[in-house]
Amino acid sequence: MGSTRFGYHVPGDKRGWDVPAEKAILDWDRIVELMDSLEYRLVDLHEHEFVKDGLSVEFGIIDTLPSFAGVSLDDLEIHQEEGAKFYLLTPKQYFRVYEASSKDSYRADNNNSKDIHKIEYLKTII
Repeated sequence: MGSTRFGYHVPGDKRGWDVPAEKAILDWDRIVELMDSLEYRLVDLHEHEFVKDGLSVEFGIIDTLPSFAGVSLDDLEIHQEEGAKFYLLTPKQYFRVYEASSKDSYRADNNNSKDIHKIEYLKTII
């Protein structure tokens, strides 16, 4: 799989990709500040992806999951770490997200089929 990847879903604009990437996630400036303080480097604003030492952390817009991937917000579990609240999806929910993502033209053009590998991996653990 290459680098270790973590995906977190946080509140954002329900219009998703219809707004500029830097405005799509609420409190984006605070997230960037926090990630900078942890020495993560923003590598893809469109995907809200940061990297450091082989770790990749991506932030998604929780509010778009129902329409994008058919994942109900009522089925999500909130986690809290050092005062920050976030949602972490189950493997089955991630499968639905990556399956939907694999059909997205931006990811298909820029992700070198990584979504397909993730889908295959998730199939083995579901």
